[in-house]
Amino acid sequence: MTPDTSTRAPTGIRGVTTARIKWLVATVVFVSLPFLFSELLVGQVLIFAIFAMGYNLLLGYGGEPSFGHAAYFGLSAYGTVLFLQYVARSLYVAMLFGIVVAVLASVVFGWLSLRRRGLYFAMITLAFAQMIFYINLQWTDVTGGNNGLIMPNVDGSIGPLDPASGGLEFYVFCLFFLVVCWFGIRRVVNSPFGRSLQAIRENEVRAENLGYNTERYLLIAFVFSGLVSGLAGALYALLFSFVGPELYNFFMSGDIVIMTIIGGVGTLGGPLVGAFVYVLISDLLAEFTSLWPLLLGAFFVAVVIYTPQGLYGVVQELLGEREASFDRQRLLELFGLDELQRED
Repeated sequence: MTPDTSTRAPTGIRGVTTARIKWLVATVVFVSLPFLFSELLVGQVLIFAIFAMGYNLLLGYGGEPSFGHAAYFGLSAYGTVLFLQYVARSLYVAMLFGIVVAVLASVVFGWLSLRRRGLYFAMITLAFAQMIFYINLQWTDVTGGNNGLIMPNVDGSIGPLDPASGGLEFYVFCLFFLVVCWFGIRRVVNSPFGRSLQAIRENEVRAENLGYNTERYLLIAFVFSGLVSGLAGALYALLFSFVGPELYNFFMSGDIVIMTIIGGVGTLGGPLVGAFVYVLISDLLAEFTSLWPLLLGAFFVAVVIYTPQGLYGVVQELLGEREASFDRQRLLELFGLDELQRED
């Protein structure tokens, strides 16, 4: 078993210099974004970056591909708005409530889904997300059905900062959670738990023979992934002040898979890069042509074929860092396509 060591702190003069350059570039990018693009667009970038980081914890470090993570994103967003409508007009308690709903759902769905692995696991997660989607559509008295729900106006002031007002204040608020999630996930994947999780990803049978309770490890990773996805959903509700059934559907789950793979599965920076590239390119292409999904699909195929380690993995290679732990063969195995390749 060879757990990935790419997330460990850099050592040596070259490693420290490279890390400083990456931090400098990241700082310049985050400071510049609100001045280069609309505040609504950069808010979406940060939200989907958080969402992809949470998803990557399960796929990239646990090795289990979920096709239904939109369920936790949507449940948290709806939970936030429903709490404000029916319980109390306290924004941050409502967001916490939404996240708790997502966590509880991930405990139940994760426990049931982890009865199987690989493609079967992916199909079960997709089925749960679709169930939530159709319940949401039919339960119109509560969820608004196809019309969705509008979030009531609330005061979300934290001292001089009011994230509920949108704009730059929301961006700063969301950036704070992005940084917290990044350090939190980094801490998790470098902990004994994270190392064990990566060992299970590499060879679950061997890990079981060594005494690991693999199902428990994967369930904890699933729940933690659901928690981070729920945080992203609550932030989404705050940004748009509206939630609709599209938050639950297959396309939302597919988008987050694509972002993670484009950026680089199993790396800390990959989901960030993937979310940035996917959201910004989608927006730019949509301004020029209605065929933007086709072009974006072609871009995704090109990335998977020619840079299966993801765009961030390419950057790592150029900097002489350890190569990303996922290669094309590993991706094919996760999605159950390796047998098809052998038959070809």
